[in-house]
Formats: sequence, structure tokens, C-alpha cells
Amino acid sequence: MSTVNTDTDTDVVLRSESVSKIYPAPGGGTVHALNDVSVEVRRRRTFGLVGESGSGKTTLTRLMLALESPSEGDIVFEGRSLASLDQQGLRGYRHAVAAVFQNPYSSLDPRMRIWDIITEQQAIERTASKAQRRERAAELLDLVGLGAVPIDRYPHQLSGGQRQRIAIARAISQDPEVIILDEPLSALDVSVSAQIVNLLLDLQDRLGVTYVFVGHDLRLVRHLCHDVAVMYRGRIVEQGPAVKLFDDPAHPYTEALGTASALESLAVTDDADTKVALADDVVGCPYRNRCPHRTDRCDTETPAARPLGDRVVRCHHPLGEAALAARA
Repeated sequence: MSTVNTDTDTDVVLRSESVSKIYPAPGGGTVHALNDVSVEVRRRRTFGLVGESGSGKTTLTRLMLALESPSEGDIVFEGRSLASLDQQGLRGYRHAVAAVFQNPYSSLDPRMRIWDIITEQQAIERTASKAQRRERAAELLDLVGLGAVPIDRYPHQLSGGQRQRIAIARAISQDPEVIILDEPLSALDVSVSAQIVNLLLDLQDRLGVTYVFVGHDLRLVRHLCHDVAVMYRGRIVEQGPAVKLFDDPAHPYTEALGTASALESLAVTDDADTKVALADDVVGCPYRNRCPHRTDRCDTETPAARPLGDRVVRCHHPLGEAALAARA
């Protein structure tokens, strides 16, 4: 695999400001899918989101894609609140922020030919003729390494890796500033995943695109991402530079991720406190029942996000606090 680029243009292109998302729960009450989440995605870099299933990663990316609106807080793109955009502004935003989803077998319409899938947005908006769309599709296929594949094929005639390349070509067809990659490699085998990672890095270098990468493979996240936010039960518990965060974690949950063979091995399947934490914004640390450093304070006081060295952490008893603070 290649390594991440080190471009110095690090201004914030997309951010969430104290975002919460609350849904009505079946049978009454509420579900806090996100709670006071603030992240900053910097231009030409890759921002990683990790956490167990149900931690809020997908909800946050749906807000970033303007598929839903926050219950509280704001999503801000290049200094403008999404809440302030009119319909024309939202259409422009949806050009600027694209997505590649998890399963290449279900994300492509099986009834459409490759060239039609890649240039579907142009067809909807009637901004190009059929001949222009076919020419554009051929250019994009070449860009993602599929120049030899006939543009009139259907998705079922392609391998999983080829389909994901088609999904990437569709995303970049609208010249986006940001592409949200929602576990784009989880349905692919290891060798194909490595090829897609190198493609993503190459496109970032050539096009200057910014990525938000949602992943379960922590080694891959560490390799691909510049910055990472670790999510737990709807909150960001730690965020900072990817390499430093995994090599020298400040939150006990981040440390647990580093020692787990897979995120699924950490999932709680029968924990009453989990259900309470999802249903209500309970007082106390949401990680307390699993934390080896728990104290009485953890039961009665919800940790606030606070800067610590080169990252932000929500914990009353962060690991190596003195050492991290000394590096600031």
C-alpha cells in the first residue's frame, strides 16, 4: 500500500458543531443517536470515524450528506451552515459532498449500464448530451483504472472490486470537495481492498479531494487517515492525529480498540445500561460499566470534551494525562 499524503493545506472544509440527533423510541421515550458531536474535517486530508456498530457513525455521515437534519447543533460547509441553504444551495452542496457506500453489490442499479450509472446526475440535471456523458464516463473509467472495461456493461458483469471502482467514479463525476466513504472495503477481499486503498490515495493526490472514512479495520484506518474520531454510544470520546491516537491512546475505550481483534468483539449485546444510554441522555460516563478505571465520579458526572495535548478526550481519568499535556 501507499502512504497518506502530507499536504499542508489543512483548512477546515466540513464540520459538525455540537450536533445531536434524537429519534422517538418505539413505545415512547427517545433515542439519542448523537450527543454533542463536534468534528472538523480538513481539506485534502482523510478524517476517520471508528466505533462499534450503533455508535452513531452512520447517523453522523447522514447529517453530513444532508439526508437528515440535526436535532440540535449545526453542520457547516466552507463556513456556511446547511440550515441556511435554500433548495438551490442544497443542490450545490450535494454536488460538493458525495458518497461511496459499503456494498458495491447493492449500491449500483442492476438495470443501468456502467456509463449511465457514472453520469446519472448529469442525466437528471440535463447538463450533457448522451454523447458527452458517454465520453465523460470513459474518462472516469480510465481514471479509476477500468479503461479496458466496455462502458455498456451492466454491474452483474463486473467483479466486486470493479463495482466499487464504478461507485468511486460515480462519486467523482460531480467534482466533489468531499467524499464520504462508508466502510467501502468491508465487502471486498484483502487484495482487492489494497488496490482500492491505493486508488483512493492516488485520487486524493491528483484531485485534491477530502475523505471522511468510516471503517472497522483499525490498521487500515491508522494507515489511511490523517485524523480520527472514536465514537461510543453517540459521543466522540477521543479525537486527534490517527497515528498518535492509536499508538498512545488517551481514552480507555480507544485503548480497548487497539487490543481488540475486531470491533465486533467489543460489542455489548445484553447490557441494560446500553439500552438506557441509547434511550435517554443519562448522567455519568457512558463507558463506565466497561472501564477498568471507573470511580464514583464516573457514575454521577458526564465527562465534558476537553483538549489534552494533541487531541480532545471525554474522560475523567484519561490515560497518560500528564505526559499528553506536557507535549502540548
